Amino acid sequence: MKMTDSTSRTWTKLAEIKTDDFTDEGIAIAINKEFGEMLFEDVKQEIANGYIEICEDGIIIWAS
Repeated sequence: MKMTDSTSRTWTKLAEIKTDDFTDEGIAIAINKEFGEMLFEDVKQEIANGYIEICEDGIIIWAS
């Protein structure tokens, strides 16, 4: 699924970040570049919690 196709009725999309490095470190670096700071200490946990969604063309940061 592409980032533009992903929607939610209950969560707010904070950011769509283009990346092709879907490793934990690559995701952390992309988030740091976008926001200028680390938002999450444990990327794997935030993916499991739904705050980070991996798409074909990047990642989405969600807020509940």
